[in-house]
Amino acid sequence: MGNPARAATAAATVAAVAFLAGCAEHVSGQAEAADDEPAVADDDVVVHQGPVDVLVEMLPGWQLGPDVLEGATTIVNPEACGANFCDNLNVLVDPARGASPDEFHAQSIAELDELADVRSEREVELDGRVGYEVEYAGDRGHEYGDMRFLTRYTVADGEAVIVTYTARPDTFEEWRPDAEAMLESIEIR
Repeated sequence: MGNPARAATAAATVAAVAFLAGCAEHVSGQAEAADDEPAVADDDVVVHQGPVDVLVEMLPGWQLGPDVLEGATTIVNPEACGANFCDNLNVLVDPARGASPDEFHAQSIAELDELADVRSEREVELDGRVGYEVEYAGDRGHEYGDMRFLTRYTVADGEAVIVTYTARPDTFEEWRPDAEAMLESIEIR
């Protein structure tokens, strides 16, 4: 087993994404990307550029949105926007700090158990790699309140690749098929 302290540090990323991602207050009709970690949308494929590139097939109706978490790429669903939040899919790449996928998962679950209601977890294949899917719910506080999350993550070339669907409880199941299709489309390069 790898260094537990490194795994703990890396897994904190999943917990941070759980409660910070997707706080889009405005979605314009035009695609936007953050200056700090550019995303490219071409033929409905969003490319999160970073230490490893992550490609996601964006479904019709979804659009590249404003990034609210530094270094993350956000794909929003304008049809599922409330007063201050749009359901979204976030892509984040962060150092795994030496953790294997199994170590990253174990620590992520430990962190999430402290912050959220973990509803399910399972091992999945993520672009040919061992990965994990976790569904959970929690109160994000502030004006956002309760949210539901479906996240898939793995470790590739020493980087944790984390892709999370975040939605309000009343819209989660309605848009889940879209989110699952985009999660299934993930390519890591």
